[in-house]
Amino acid sequence: MGEADVVTVASWTDKTRLGAAAKWLPTPTHSRKAIPRRQQRRPDKLSLGMIANFYYPPNRRAFDDLIGIWLPRLAHLDAVLVIAGFGSESLPRVPGVEILGEVRDVDEFYDRVDFALSPILLGGGMKVKVVEAMAFGVPVVASNHSLDGLPPAIQQACLTLDEFLRSDPLHRHDPRMRTDVAEELDQFTIESFATHVADLWNGRMTLSKSV
Repeated sequence: MGEADVVTVASWTDKTRLGAAAKWLPTPTHSRKAIPRRQQRRPDKLSLGMIANFYYPPNRRAFDDLIGIWLPRLAHLDAVLVIAGFGSESLPRVPGVEILGEVRDVDEFYDRVDFALSPILLGGGMKVKVVEAMAFGVPVVASNHSLDGLPPAIQQACLTLDEFLRSDPLHRHDPRMRTDVAEELDQFTIESFATHVADLWNGRMTLSKSV
C-alpha cells in the first residue's frame, strides 16, 4: 500500500477493511441502457433459476448442492427449476429441472424466472450473478457465502433459503424498488465504472502536474 498512489478494490469487504486508503471499483456487470423495466411475471407455476459458468468448479459444486440439499427443501412449492449458462448442457438431468444450456442474452433467462438462486459455498471474489439478477429486477435467494464482498443494502435485500421458505413466494418484489439497493446496483454499471476510472485517472494526472 505504501508504494501505490491509487489502490482500487472490487470487494466491498476489502473496501471496508482498508478504509479511505482504497477506492471501491466493483466489477461492472451490466449497462444502464441494457436493463429493462421488468414486469413481474404472473406464472401458473413458480420458476426458480440458477445461471452460472458450470465449467468453474465452485459453480459445479453449487449445482450439486442445489440438487442434493436445496431442491428437497423446495419440493413442496411444486416449482420448476431452470438452469442456464456455460457448461449447463453437460449437467446431469434431474426430474423437475429444465436445463437451457448457454443463453445468447441473459435477459432470456431472467425473463423466465421469479427468483434467482445462488447456493455458492466455495470460491473467492464477488458473486456477480447476485448483482446481475437484482439489476434485472429478480429477487435472489442466496447462501451466506454468495454475499461475501457485496455492499450492505444488496446483502440485506437477498433472502436466505430459510427466509425464502418462510415467505410467500407468490409475493415477489423488484429489489430495485428499494432506493438504497438501486443506488448500490448503479455502482456496478459499466457507465459508473468508466466514470470512476476517469475520475481516478484525472485526479492522478492533476496531482502529477502539480508535483
